[in-house]
Amino acid sequence: MSSIETLLPHDSVEASIAPHFFAILRSYVANRGLGVASPLGDGSTLAAPAPNMTHRLYDRLFAEAEEASADRCFGLRLGEFGARMAEGHLLVALMRSAPSAYAALRKVIRYHGLVSQRFRFRVETISSQVRVRLLPGGAPLPPGQVDHLFSLLVTLLASSSGGSAHIRGVDLSHPAPEGPEALEEHQRIFTVAPRFDAQEDSLLFDEADLSAPQPMADGVLHDTLERLAERRLATRDSAAGRLAEKIRSCLLRGELPRSRSLANDLDMSEKQLRRALQQEGTGFKRLLDEVRQVLAKEELDSERMSLVDIAFLLGYAEQSAFNHAFRRWTGLSPGEYRRAAASRKNTGI
Repeated sequence: MSSIETLLPHDSVEASIAPHFFAILRSYVANRGLGVASPLGDGSTLAAPAPNMTHRLYDRLFAEAEEASADRCFGLRLGEFGARMAEGHLLVALMRSAPSAYAALRKVIRYHGLVSQRFRFRVETISSQVRVRLLPGGAPLPPGQVDHLFSLLVTLLASSSGGSAHIRGVDLSHPAPEGPEALEEHQRIFTVAPRFDAQEDSLLFDEADLSAPQPMADGVLHDTLERLAERRLATRDSAAGRLAEKIRSCLLRGELPRSRSLANDLDMSEKQLRRALQQEGTGFKRLLDEVRQVLAKEELDSERMSLVDIAFLLGYAEQSAFNHAFRRWTGLSPGEYRRAAASRKNTGI
């Protein structure tokens, strides 16, 4: 093992968070029946988040949900819930197929940008012990979010390692929560009593524990998943990937995306954007079509909106134009697709 490994967040004006990470919060709030759904200016709510929403907005939604819950251990329980929800996610599959818990941890460090760009981890190995430090990319993370990230990580590591990744120590920079029940919950999640008001947020493991073979290690599967993760990271940083996020945000705000204004948003001229997209084998109209298709399927699956409202959301002046486009994409009308999706839900397929 190397002595120090660090992953810096992607350079961006404002760090973003991916839809899957946000979905954990949304589902937990629904599961608890908290009923938080405050609009946040860009059209984002707990029911309808923007894609790769900024952490500024996520922080506000997290704070509202935490306050509504009146739970001093909201972050801890959200992390534990999120670990169950993450089953099947690419990053979790990478962790489980890794040869050891330490290798699984390295994958989290390498690919955490797929879910969030706001924080970074540093791993240090000193005297046969491994310390994992959580470092914010900018402003300090709120205490509840620190609890959430650590609870999510240790729960996933425990599952991935078959229980061999024992925690030897936990340092939390925030004050201890009030009440014995909250302290007991921290010890239940981490299996050790955390040290609060510490100088950093970190987890401590024994190197030998992290080096033990994992029960679901699979070298062939792991290599395949890692190639896919690398492609996804590359796409996230590409001009096409960034433009697709901008197009989706425009549509969710009720605006018709235009290449010139979106090029300005990306600090590029329209000509530079067109050339960059050509080099990636795509173009503005093709991306707009692809984003519309994904959004259409999401809304048809959710059954939140009528077909007319979905057509207008996607920027079509008439529902007939939406019907024609959707049939071109899928071979089905929007109504036929929605009925098929509802049937799959009802039958559990």
